[in-house]
Amino acid sequence: MAIALSAAPSHLRDGAGVWLLQADGWVLGRASRNGITCVINRDHPLNRKPVCYDAEGTATILPKVKFVGEQLLAGVPLDQIGQQVKDGFEEGRFIAPRRPGVAYMLTKEIRTWNQSTKQFGTFPPHVMFYAPNLTNADIGWTPEGARQTPGLPFIAYQGPHGFMVVVNPKRQ
Repeated sequence: MAIALSAAPSHLRDGAGVWLLQADGWVLGRASRNGITCVINRDHPLNRKPVCYDAEGTATILPKVKFVGEQLLAGVPLDQIGQQVKDGFEEGRFIAPRRPGVAYMLTKEIRTWNQSTKQFGTFPPHVMFYAPNLTNADIGWTPEGARQTPGLPFIAYQGPHGFMVVVNPKRQ
């Protein structure tokens, strides 16, 4: 619970709800009193991504996150989960955020598996804004631009559940 809550700004932690993925599925560890809900996103069997959603993300993004965690727990392959998520948006099981909103990942506890290098990595604390169907091309993001200007925003999960990720660039 502490790791999930570490993603929220400190002034929101006391009132935030927490969902925990346990061996038999998701369990509500604590109900939200302020509209913020925190989880450890498991979008890969080896990833640990603490994230806290505002009320809009709790209503629209969290159901998809919980579904992916349940499927991974059941041993469903990632490519099948990806197709199920795509189908879920097309069929209306999942919905894109209906208004702008924010998801916090303001923690140093983010652990991601890099399939290319076969190593764990970290990602810096950051804030994400809901950006359904926005693409990196829409905002002019390119790999060479990102190398030249570290900290540029980019779109993660391009599609109906997309986020614009904003990392505070280091001052040079």
